[in-house]
Amino acid sequence: MDRKGKKQIGILLVSNDIGVVYYLLSIVKAIGYLSEDKRPQIILLYADNCKKFLDLFQYEFLVYKEVDYNKNKKSKFLLSFFLRKNLFVESITKFHKLDGIFPLMDIPVRSNESECKVVSWIPDFQHKFYPRFFSRKNLFLRETRFKQIIDKSNALILSSEDAYSHLKKFYSVDNSKIKVNVMPFVSMIKDFGLTDFDILKKKYDITTPYFLVSNQFYAHKNHIIVLKAIVELKKLGMIFTVFFTGKTDDYRNPLFYSSLTDYIASNDIASHAKILGVIPREDQLGLLKNALAIIQPSKFEGWSTIIEDAKTLQKQIICSNIEVHLEQLGENAFYFNPDSVEELSEKIVMFLQNKSELKPVFDNYHERIEKFANEFLNAF
Repeated sequence: MDRKGKKQIGILLVSNDIGVVYYLLSIVKAIGYLSEDKRPQIILLYADNCKKFLDLFQYEFLVYKEVDYNKNKKSKFLLSFFLRKNLFVESITKFHKLDGIFPLMDIPVRSNESECKVVSWIPDFQHKFYPRFFSRKNLFLRETRFKQIIDKSNALILSSEDAYSHLKKFYSVDNSKIKVNVMPFVSMIKDFGLTDFDILKKKYDITTPYFLVSNQFYAHKNHIIVLKAIVELKKLGMIFTVFFTGKTDDYRNPLFYSSLTDYIASNDIASHAKILGVIPREDQLGLLKNALAIIQPSKFEGWSTIIEDAKTLQKQIICSNIEVHLEQLGENAFYFNPDSVEELSEKIVMFLQNKSELKPVFDNYHERIEKFANEFLNAF
C-alpha cells in the first residue's frame, strides 16, 4: 500500500502482441469505471518494444516505469528455472514495493521475502488439442511454463469456464496454493474514435457489402474455411467482400500465411477476399461497425476479443460452434460447424439476402465492465 492507502499493482506491458496489449488496456480502462476508493495505483512496467502503446493507457492513478525486461530473455528464463528465482521481476517488485504484479508469464517464483502477489494469466490450452501447430521445442517450453505458472503463482486468471475445464482436465491444481479466477474479457472500446465510413470506403476500396474477420493469422484461427466458402459463393455469382485484419506472421508456422495467399491466388478470389493485415484500431472498429456481420471461424479460443468487440458495438455475429463461443454468446449468434463450408456459406447468404432474423443485441455494458474490473482486483 502507498501512503494514500491504495494497493500498488504492477502491470507488465512487455509483449507487443496486439491481443495482449488490448487485453491489458481493457483491464486498466475497466478499473477506471470503479469508484475512486476501489481503484488501485497502477504501475505500468513497460519494455522498450511497447513504448508506442503508452498513449493508449489513460488512468488517474497510473505511473509509467520502463523496465529492461526482454534483454537476455532466454538466459534469464533458464537461470530463473535452475536458480528457482525470478530474474525477470524480483528487483522490480521490491524496488516499487508492489502488492501484486500481472501478468507474470516467465517462470513465476513466489518469494518468501516479498508480500507481492504473483498473478499469472493463461489465455488458452490450445497446445493440448492442436499440438501439430507447435514445434517440439515450443511444446516443451509452453508446457514447462504452464506447469511452473500453476505451481508457483499466487493466483491464475483464465478467460472462460471452458478454459477452466481444460485446466482441471490436464493439470493437477492445488487450490490451497493457487487461487483460480475466471475473468471473462469485456471489450473496452467506447473511448476509441471510429473512423468515418466515408473515409474507410476510400481507404480500403469498399464497393460491395462486406463481412469482417479479425484474427491473427494462426492455423487454429481457421481462415481457410472462410476462403473455401468464398470460392463456393463466387461460383454462384454472389457479390460481396470479406476483409481480413490481423498480424500475418506466426513464428511457429512461418509458411502458414503464404499458404492462404496462394489459395486466394490459385482460386482467383482476390476481389472477394482482401487481407488488410494490422490496421489502426479506429479503422478496424469502423469496419466492424459497418459490416453486415463479423465472422469468427476459429477452432480454438480462450475468449474471443473480436466477439467482445462485436457485442459492445451491437453487431451480428457468425461464428464456429465451439464451446467457448457458446459460453460467450449463448443463443445470440449464428453458429456453424468450423469444418463445414456448406454451413458457413448458408449463413453468409442469409445476410446477403436479408433473410436472417437478427439476434438480440447485448446490453448491461457497464455492469459487465464493473464485474470484469472487480474480478481482476479480487485476484490480489
